[in-house]
Formats: sequence, C-alpha cells, structure tokens
Amino acid sequence: MKTVILKDVSVLAPLAQAWLMEVNNPFGIDIDVRTHLMDLQSLMDGNFSDVFGLQTTSGQIVGYMGIVRFENPIGKGYIGNEHYWYVHPDHRGSGSVLLIKAAMQWAKEMSCTHFMANASKLASELHDKVCKLYEKMRMQHFETSYMIEVT
Repeated sequence: MKTVILKDVSVLAPLAQAWLMEVNNPFGIDIDVRTHLMDLQSLMDGNFSDVFGLQTTSGQIVGYMGIVRFENPIGKGYIGNEHYWYVHPDHRGSGSVLLIKAAMQWAKEMSCTHFMANASKLASELHDKVCKLYEKMRMQHFETSYMIEVT
C-alpha cells in the first residue's frame, strides 16, 4: 500500500458510505455523506490543505485523511491538523500508520512546527484504539472536547 494525494472526491464515495455504516452517533448530529464529501473536496481544492488516499497495489482507495495547515493561534508558525480520516476495516493497522506518517510529512513540507490529530467518539467505536495508536507514534494528549445538543 501507499499514500497518494487525491484531487477528485468521487473516488471516496464508496468509502464514505462504509464509514457512515460504522458511525457511532450518540450526539444526535445530522450526518450526510454528500456534505462530508463536499467538505473533503474543498480540502482538495485548497492551497493549504489536501486529502491523502490509501491505495492498494491494485489501485483501489481503501482509506483517506484530510489535512489542513493553520496559523498557530497562540504563537508563531503553522500547525498541520488532521481533518477526518477513515480506513476500511480490512486495511487498518499498517494502513492507518501510513496515512498518519504521510500527513506528518506533509505538515513538515508545509513549514508546520507541529502536527495535531484527533480521535472522535462520533467517528466509530475505535476512539480508544486510535488514542493508543497516536501515543505509540509518540504524540502527546493535547486537548479534550465535550458536546451537548442545544436545540
């Protein structure tokens, strides 16, 4: 497997549908695959963002990760931030590591001083495993978020 920079979101439609089937949504958030794909396309079209695909030797895309560069809001420099990621269950493990390493390299090439990755309980039941993966990759726990519906 290898990572590639994607330019057309249509190749991600089947994967986004697979992700939707795994979504753990105790928050009552409206989730729409089309909106998700449009957001990923905006990353593909941006100057300081990209979407990596995880590609098998046969050319099939089995995972993706968006990444965005933003200005450090409390100091100098830039931070690279993972923005959504998903790997099909058959390709997790080494595939996930490949995507994260590609995003970290991208951040370095985009003159970022740091790379930030997120683990969401919305995304799937894998939250705790993702946190452990980040820690194995020498990342440090940085932030915790909470959510409540206000309608």
